[in-house]
Formats: sequence, C-alpha cells, structure tokens
Amino acid sequence: MRNRRLEKFLDLCIVLCGIATLVFYSGAVESKFYVERFAAIYAIDMCLATVYYLLEFIYIRKRSRGVFFSLLKYIVLTLMTFCTIFSWVFMQPFYRNASENMQYAYLGMHCVMPILMVLEYLVGEKGHFNKKFIITNMALLIIYGGVVLLCGQYAHTGYPYAFLDPEQLGYSIVLKECALICVVYYFYSKLILMFDHRFKKRKRKTI
Repeated sequence: MRNRRLEKFLDLCIVLCGIATLVFYSGAVESKFYVERFAAIYAIDMCLATVYYLLEFIYIRKRSRGVFFSLLKYIVLTLMTFCTIFSWVFMQPFYRNASENMQYAYLGMHCVMPILMVLEYLVGEKGHFNKKFIITNMALLIIYGGVVLLCGQYAHTGYPYAFLDPEQLGYSIVLKECALICVVYYFYSKLILMFDHRFKKRKRKTI
C-alpha cells in the first residue's frame, strides 16, 4: 500500500541530500568549482537524480508519471545503485585517501543517496518500468564511454577513470573493460526490471 506522505518526504530528503552532496563534490565549500569532476558518470547521475526527484516532489505526484518520467526514474535508480555497488567493491582504497570534503561527498553519493532512492522506490508505486527502457539505458552508457574516450583523445580533457585511460592501458584493454562493464550493467538493468515486474504481477493478483 502506498504512503504518499512518506514518498514525498523521501523525495525531499533525496533532493536535499543531492544538493548537499553536489556542494561538497563541486568544491563550493572551498570557494572553488572543479568542472572536471563532473565528467564522472556518477556525478552526472547525481545531477539527474536531484532534478528528477525535485520534479517528482513538486510536479509528478499530482499527475500521471508518463513514459518519459518512468524512463528517467529507471535510469537514475539503476545507474545510481550500480555505481554504488561498483564503488564499494573497487574504489574503496581511492576514497580513503580523498580529502575530508570529498569523503563527505562520497558518503552522500554512494551511501545516503542510493539508500534513500531505494527506500523511495520500495514505498512508492511500482510497475512503470518497460523492457524497452534497457535499450535507452545501455545506449546512454555506451554514448558516455564514447564521448569520454573521444574528448580525452582529441580535446585532451583527461579521463575520469583509470580504466578508461588508453594512454596508460592501451585501447585493447580499455575496450575489453568497457565491454565487460556493459555486459554486467545490462544484466543488472534487467534484474531491476524483473524486480519491478514482479511487484506489478503481485499487484494484479491482489486486485
């Protein structure tokens, strides 16, 4: 059973957490702004998630969610939780050596924010995700990887992740790692979709 007040409260918590995290992550608390940090995919997803849940808080609850907002929710939820798992498994040594402000940012980004998003999903209305969403989700990930490689190669912007740096690893290793991440992300996206559909079937049975 839906609890709209709890949903709205969680939406607000997610927005506030997103804003606070971005303030620490961007360097604003140090009176600076590190644009290059926003090349990381989890930073992009953090911005998208904050905007989405702000819209959900002030707009979507009053109207039908529709395909576009359902797709956006699927993308931010899937990508945020996937990046969180990836970060906890592979990036812990890097985070331990980060500055105090960045540790606060990572805490919000890879702990508080995803937990709030999962809770909001569990208490909210489910069954809106479509299997076609996986295509869009995968396309965005591939486009991101392609843009990062092209910008790093020709615009000399650098690479947000060491495993995306062909100058250090070579293109063969980078492409293999990208392919592996895409495969894992595809099955993870499918798992989220199956989970959502199972709730939808349960809802139909209860009706």
